[in-house]
Amino acid sequence: MVVVPDKDELGKLYPIFLVGYDSNWPTLFRQEKERLIGTLGRDTVLRIEHIGSTAIPDMKAKPTIDILIELPASDRIERIHEIMIVNGYIRMVE
Repeated sequence: MVVVPDKDELGKLYPIFLVGYDSNWPTLFRQEKERLIGTLGRDTVLRIEHIGSTAIPDMKAKPTIDILIELPASDRIERIHEIMIVNGYIRMVE
């Protein structure tokens, strides 16, 4: 069974505030990208991109690195979600 946190729970876990640009964000993204590829497999991941405000140099941002993962059309999407949740990721469906 997959447990999806509601918006109030997410707000407590990840409060929103802005900080100055951190030059470590691109490195953190690359590290997370490799973790995701290791978790999901190179045959599953088509593309992984750093998106959102932390991807823009010198811009204030909420200190959360937003990542977009492109996956092939598949009937295995629920299984992929389960793998990610077991590995500590949070599924947000909205």
